[in-house]
Amino acid sequence: MRDGRGVAWRHLTLVGLVFTAVSLVVWVVHRRRGGLVPPVPWVTVALLLVLALLVVSAAWPVRSYLRGRRREVDMLRAARALTLSQAGALTGSAAFGWYLGQLLIAVPDLGLTVVRAAAEHLVAAVLAAALLVVAGLWAQRMCRIPPDDPGSSGRSPAARETPPGTAR
Repeated sequence: MRDGRGVAWRHLTLVGLVFTAVSLVVWVVHRRRGGLVPPVPWVTVALLLVLALLVVSAAWPVRSYLRGRRREVDMLRAARALTLSQAGALTGSAAFGWYLGQLLIAVPDLGLTVVRAAAEHLVAAVLAAALLVVAGLWAQRMCRIPPDDPGSSGRSPAARETPPGTAR
């Protein structure tokens, strides 16, 4: 990504707020019908954490290439890493809002043991979703192409090094 456009905090905040509002509406209606907020399965928390790791690991080769530590990287792979990082940040923001809405509905009933257990799971899900947002933004930053130096040809630092004895 060269021009700085990408998923920004304001986009993620908007997505998070929209999903928090939708979650609040859904769970308020559910509560008024006599239901309780269900606990989030631990597998959901684990999947959010695995997604964060996958997002960072997909962007790592691009980071190595841009820092000159890797000779080449497939440009399609780099574009996919950028897309995955942005999708991860947006997904994390949506999950953050959804689980935060559930947590806000559960707070008034924390005196109930079953709600307290569900709230513990919700806190873990909110934290895992926040980690996915941070991982997505970090991976997006790893895919950012630095501005060209006046003497460079726009290639990576590794590609700019000319082996001895070759003409430029």
